[in-house]
Amino acid sequence: MRRRFDLTHPSVLLLAGLGFGVATSAANHGETPLAVHLSKLLGNDWAWLTAGLLSALPARTWTTAMRRCLAFLLPAVLGYYVSDLAAGTYAGGDMGVVTDVTAYLVIGSITAAGLSLIVVTIHKGGIRGLLASLAVPTYIAHKAFTTRPLVPHDPAMQRVCGVVGYTAVATLLLIVLWSVWRSTRAGAGDVGRHDPAGPRQGRESGTIIP
Repeated sequence: MRRRFDLTHPSVLLLAGLGFGVATSAANHGETPLAVHLSKLLGNDWAWLTAGLLSALPARTWTTAMRRCLAFLLPAVLGYYVSDLAAGTYAGGDMGVVTDVTAYLVIGSITAAGLSLIVVTIHKGGIRGLLASLAVPTYIAHKAFTTRPLVPHDPAMQRVCGVVGYTAVATLLLIVLWSVWRSTRAGAGDVGRHDPAGPRQGRESGTIIP
């Protein structure tokens, strides 16, 4: 029997994280228009938050979500700085890379813990689950639209902020619509389980029918 390919397996997430970090670093050192735009997209926390959240989303417990999120984010940090070293960002003997890697590994771990809590709350459903599912796209939309006016002389960043911001808003609308649809469907199912004619009468209920 053939085994299904599991995208959430730790080894897959590790490789994906490494690739994500290397790609981000490579984009930062590119000079083509595509590289510049990718640098603005991948080099911001909105990309790292989204990727971390998606890596943990299938998990049902905080421990599993945390493990999956760390399996992606920590290799991404290492891949990023190894690529930076290879590109000559840090001079020989420069210990700044150690400080930077340590700091971002800690930040990545804290971020993974927060994202894992969001994932667990999402799966619990209800109003808290809905609010949790809106948290990351709300932050991303806010950051994109507040950053855009601050970079009037950076047209690439303005374009990326626009795309990211409107994508986050569209995501928020889809989440709300999906939640409303599920609630409506669940309500209709509850109604369908009740007899619309009310309680039956007759010998079963002890009522005498003339």
